[in-house]
Amino acid sequence: MKTIQKIILILILSTSYNCKAQRINDTAYINYYNDVSSKLNTMATTKTQFYGQNFSAFYTAILNNNLTIISIGVSPKMANSRQDYVLTLEFAKNSMVRYGIDRGYQHPLIDITFTNAIPAEIKDMLLQYKGYWNATYQQFFSNMVIENIAFGGTNGYNSPNRVPR
Repeated sequence: MKTIQKIILILILSTSYNCKAQRINDTAYINYYNDVSSKLNTMATTKTQFYGQNFSAFYTAILNNNLTIISIGVSPKMANSRQDYVLTLEFAKNSMVRYGIDRGYQHPLIDITFTNAIPAEIKDMLLQYKGYWNATYQQFFSNMVIENIAFGGTNGYNSPNRVPR
């Protein structure tokens, strides 16, 4: 019986410790936001040089700016379209993004519109990898040609200005 009590106590303590380590507050969010948005604002000034280029060139610029893609999403160019053309890149874990959204804060992201539709295989990949960025996605998008890039959520974490750059 004492062994079971020890195991339960260890589980409770480790869960408690992990919860404290993952706690997000305004200071943590603002620090994350300021770090990422400043890098994205710098990149936004040269975004047009990537139009007509493969995603791999833009991905290199992301890495050169010390940004780490955490997750992705895809969407159509137009609301009533069934084909996805837009790749959204996010730079924080879902818990950080959710924290900001719950408080009405902006969260920095990049929307990349490709000249051609994203191949349908992306749906299976999103299910398989749950949208978390990895080398498979990097390879999948590498030769897709960029039509447009929009930097969203970079106008100040609590700014009412939601216009992308």
